[in-house]
Amino acid sequence: MELPIHNSKGEIVGQAEVADVLFGAPINRPLLHQVLVAQLGNHRAGTHSTKTRAEVSGGGRKPRPQKGTGRARQGSIRSPQWKGGGVVFGPRPRSHYRGIPKKMRRLALRSAISSRTGSQELILLDSLAMDVPKTQELRIALKNIGAYRSTLVVIGEPTPALALSARNLPRVRVLPADRLNVEDVLRYHRVVMTVDAVRKAEELWARPLTKREHELAAEAEVAVAEAPVRRPRRTTKAAAVVSEAVDEVAPADETTPAEQGEQTEDKE
Repeated sequence: MELPIHNSKGEIVGQAEVADVLFGAPINRPLLHQVLVAQLGNHRAGTHSTKTRAEVSGGGRKPRPQKGTGRARQGSIRSPQWKGGGVVFGPRPRSHYRGIPKKMRRLALRSAISSRTGSQELILLDSLAMDVPKTQELRIALKNIGAYRSTLVVIGEPTPALALSARNLPRVRVLPADRLNVEDVLRYHRVVMTVDAVRKAEELWARPLTKREHELAAEAEVAVAEAPVRRPRRTTKAAAVVSEAVDEVAPADETTPAEQGEQTEDKE
C-alpha cells in the first residue's frame, strides 16, 4: 500500500510504498487488549499494602465484658468492623508482571499500527533533522501536519537535538523505531513517523507471517465473529484505550433535514 509523505510545511511531497504486513494487517482486538493489559501491569510497582487485624497496633484487651451490657460481643477494637481496625482481603505487595511471547507482541504491534493507518491517524514525514534544539520549529511543524493533540513522533535513529526540542512540548513523545510498543501507539492521538523510521520498523516488524501466526489471526477472527454480543458491565482502562484507537467512525450523513424530507416525498 502507498501512504502520502508530508514535509514540515504540511505539503504532500510524494508517496511511500509501505509493507502491508505492518501497515495493513487485520486488527486483532482481543490480542491488543491482552498485550496492553500486560504492558500496563508491568509498569506497576506492586508496593500496595494494607494491615490486617494482627498487624494493627493496639487492641490488646477486651473492650467490654462479654455479657451484661446489652451490646454486641467484641474481642478487640482492632477488628475489621471497628474504625482504625484491620482490613479484610486488602491488597498485599505482589508482582503484576505478565510475560508476553515474542509472536504475540509482534502481532499486536502490527494490529496497533494498522489501526492507526486505517483511521488516518498515522502521518509520514520526509525528515525531522535538527542541528540544534528548536522547540518552536518542532511545534510549528507538528501543527502544519495536523498534529494538534497528543502526538507520538517515531524516528529512525535517536538524535539529542530532537529529543531536547520535544522535551518542553506537552503531550509529545519522541521514540526510536526499535522502541515501538502497543501502549504508546494506542495512547497518543496522532502517530508521526519519518520515512527512515518506516524503513527501520519494516526491517524489525514486517517480516513475512509464519504459518502459526496465520492460524492465530484466523482463530481470533473466528472467536470475534462467534462471540455473543454482551453489554459490558465495566470498561477498564485498557479496554477504553483499545476501543478509542480501533473503533472506526461511521461516515456522517451529509444530507440536510430538508433534503431528507424531499427524498421521502419522492418515494411516496
